[in-house]
Amino acid sequence: MRISLALFSVALVALAGCDSATTAGTSGPSVDAACAALVKARCAVLASCTNSVGIQSAYGDSATCEARQLLACQTNLAASGTSQTANTVQACADVAGAQSCWDRTLNIQTDACVPLPGALTEGQACIAAGQCATTWCTIQTNAVVGVCAALPKAGDSCETTSCGRGLACNKNAAGASVCFAPLPVDAACDKDHRCGPELSCVGSTKTAMGACKAKGLTVGAGCDGTDKIAADCATNLGLFCDSTSHCKAAITAKNGEACGVTGTDTVAFCPLGTCIKAATTDKSGVCKAFAADGAACDSDPSKGPDCLSPAKCVPTTSGGTAGTCSLAKAT
Repeated sequence: MRISLALFSVALVALAGCDSATTAGTSGPSVDAACAALVKARCAVLASCTNSVGIQSAYGDSATCEARQLLACQTNLAASGTSQTANTVQACADVAGAQSCWDRTLNIQTDACVPLPGALTEGQACIAAGQCATTWCTIQTNAVVGVCAALPKAGDSCETTSCGRGLACNKNAAGASVCFAPLPVDAACDKDHRCGPELSCVGSTKTAMGACKAKGLTVGAGCDGTDKIAADCATNLGLFCDSTSHCKAAITAKNGEACGVTGTDTVAFCPLGTCIKAATTDKSGVCKAFAADGAACDSDPSKGPDCLSPAKCVPTTSGGTAGTCSLAKAT
């Protein structure tokens, strides 16, 4: 039985904004009000799309989700050269609550939420997409400042960066992490042709392609943890496929408690923390709470702790993993 343990990866999508961090003028909302409306909508979508498991895993609760995403929104709105204003953020907030789970996972935005080209050219330092003429700021995994770059395309490496709007990152048949355009339900699939969010590639072999099928969405739904004859369970909803081939709900583990596969047909995840495993092949580990802003951290998944988003663990030395939880600052 194969049980997916990468249960609840949550990616924070923050808008870039205007030159003022406090006001949008007399004709529109304040930055604080616009950002508050946007993050409330986005955290609500995250909760809805993950049965609140995504909220618990990344933030602990909805109030913390909103508070942390508010920090990113306000900082990005104060960044130099940005095309965004409090008015554009409010326009996005007005439609963000209707975003589908598929689009949220793949960072597919409606026109109101895609930033207009900013003033910065390729290669210039940035913290948010709205600063860049390309509308894309490439930021390394353990960095808070990136550079303006062309939008990633299918086939580009995502070993240390994220993919562009509408793309996802996964390993190909050769084991390299690359961006790919996710396939819809019933599409032919294999390791080089990946299915979209919460779809399993069922029946794929070394010599034959499989088909993208919807994962189990409810406790008790039939499943196959190996994806050979049926789809797995929706891990983003806190489900896993048990030994009876039925979806079962994962449980929560406190800081310092066992996580991952903790017993026969038992999987535990870590609210507001990371499951630290001594080796990548280990099925179980120990929950370690996220480190506070400014505190010591280690992005090595066998060490930890990691940081509470949007803070990142910025290494102290080049090539290292130990560092300090740092927030982006307006450039």
